[in-house]
Amino acid sequence: MGCEKEKSMINRLRERIKYLNAQLALFKNIQKRVGGITGEDFIQGICRDGFKTEHNASYDFLTKNRKRIEVKKAQCLPVNNRSETPCYRWAWRYVIRTNKKRKYYDYLLLIGDKDKRYRQNDIDKSPYVFFFLSYEEAKKLLPSNGHRHFNLTTNFATVRSKQGRSLIDKYRKSRSELIAILRKL
Repeated sequence: MGCEKEKSMINRLRERIKYLNAQLALFKNIQKRVGGITGEDFIQGICRDGFKTEHNASYDFLTKNRKRIEVKKAQCLPVNNRSETPCYRWAWRYVIRTNKKRKYYDYLLLIGDKDKRYRQNDIDKSPYVFFFLSYEEAKKLLPSNGHRHFNLTTNFATVRSKQGRSLIDKYRKSRSELIAILRKL
């Protein structure tokens, strides 16, 4: 009799776990969408003379001089690894194209929430890291295996890939550098 109760309880707990995992996935999806809006709002605050585009446009922002900017914002998320030291990274998805269509823009702005563990990476007091590059530069940096996204670990000292080193060394901008660039566009 006790065995049946335990089996019943285990089944109820499994159903509850399924439900909670579905809820978690829903909240993560909402959080990702809000993150993208935050990136677009960020650029809107800098380029006051520009315009945000419609939701499904192939770029996010049009400057006063008609330059198209795609904005991608990523959270600082843990990577599943077996190391004793937790590893975090940013993952900017669908940089050149989505599953359905190619993106058309002049510049790509990658925004990431800073990882507070690596203050030595900071070049300003902003809560974000910024990478700004042209469409052509972004296309060249993407791997030839068909991936359409950038992944970058938040510990810059451990970055070895050509893609990652280029993002950090050539395209990382401080908030003030980014503002100066965007206001000229």
